[in-house]
Amino acid sequence: MSSLRHDDEEVDFDEEGERGGGDITSSLHPEGHPPPSSSSSSPPRALKKRKSEGQTSLHVKGRGHRSQEDRGEGGRPHSFEVLGGEGGGEGGAAKSIEGWVIMVTGLHEEAQEDEVVDRFGEFGEVRNVQMNLDRRTGFVKGYALVEFTLRKEAEAAIEGMEGEEMYGKEVRVDWAFMQEAPGR
Repeated sequence: MSSLRHDDEEVDFDEEGERGGGDITSSLHPEGHPPPSSSSSSPPRALKKRKSEGQTSLHVKGRGHRSQEDRGEGGRPHSFEVLGGEGGGEGGAAKSIEGWVIMVTGLHEEAQEDEVVDRFGEFGEVRNVQMNLDRRTGFVKGYALVEFTLRKEAEAAIEGMEGEEMYGKEVRVDWAFMQEAPGR
């Protein structure tokens, strides 16, 4: 945001959002500065009143009060920077912080973590398996996240386990994290 200019005034608001005093100048000290805040727990909200070329406009400062210049199309914030670095490159897969994660869907509700580790361990070292349970029933929700150290191991697991049966149900296997398409 821009800093205050010498011809700007600030007006403090009390906790209910009301200005202290009747008009803008009544809440200012003789030097033209706002009075110090009595509560140190929360900073006061302030308004800037600009006097430029005879026009008066109020600018609200603080969270949730952004000007249209700070926003992109449709009132949304401008897009964020995309970080480069280690990624999946081709294939659209993205590496998580600790390894390559694949998502296994279509798991039987009575599937056990040990069985998933054994089946996917045939393709490489399984670093971690996350199987969420339904709180009501205590059974598996039907999916698991399996983490591998190396991308080639995860790719082999996707190719080897896609469409295979576990506990009599066909499982689907794909990357858990995908990179955004170029140009977006």
